[in-house]
Amino acid sequence: MPNSRRILLVEDNKALRDIIVVTLMDDFEIIEADRGTDALKRARTRDPHLVILDLELPGGLDGISVCGLLKDGRQTRNIPVWILTGYGDSQFEEVARSAGAEDYIVKPFSPRELLGKIYDLLGE
Repeated sequence: MPNSRRILLVEDNKALRDIIVVTLMDDFEIIEADRGTDALKRARTRDPHLVILDLELPGGLDGISVCGLLKDGRQTRNIPVWILTGYGDSQFEEVARSAGAEDYIVKPFSPRELLGKIYDLLGE
């Protein structure tokens, strides 16, 4: 059922966000945000099935902080969070997973592989 699942995509790089949106929009409803504060508001009001979250975000709340706040929130704690980042260092991955992230995706990545991973998680 197309667009029955919502994905909150939090990425401040508009070009990358657009690529991901184009890849996913036929199969999922995409909710976009480019700042951590907006991500939290949208997660609380739009009830996404998955959050894909950039590690570095402008505006004071980085991806790790947003992930931790989502996982601490009664309403949002069960939403899977995937961190999307340019940092391939395992130390960053450990911090992300400690904050509650279920997956850690390093840029550059294949949009097709990302779609496959999402289908594995959300299915139809």
